Amino acid sequence: LSPPTMTKISSVSLAVELATVPVSKEVLGITSDFFTALFYGDFMERNSGSYSIKEVDHQNFIWLVNSLTERKWKVTSVDQALYALFMSDRFCMKYVKERIVPYLNSAKFDPTVETLKRYIAIVVRCSGIGEVV
Repeated sequence: LSPPTMTKISSVSLAVELATVPVSKEVLGITSDFFTALFYGDFMERNSGSYSIKEVDHQNFIWLVNSLTERKWKVTSVDQALYALFMSDRFCMKYVKERIVPYLNSAKFDPTVETLKRYIAIVVRCSGIGEVV
């Protein structure tokens, strides 16, 4: 028996960059206030069934959706963790933040100045700043 994949449980597609990403609106809806409002709120997109997510990297978004769907968080780099933290803030996903912050707090890395700048910018944006620092 193989575990469900994104395409097996998808109920809607999102346009991300130039590609279409099949997602489960139920999975995204229960983990994100943003997606709950998008899929179940009284918005034009709900009636048309056409959803577009702007200013998000396609590959990182697919990783996020797969991680939520499979409940496996395979963080492979600090940059990936920082981008996940950014998406958790952008899409109001406390669950994602709870999975990523421990990785960032325990990561043994020698950050570049650019990585530190991105990290600080994300920390400043995110609510619960004390949890990340």
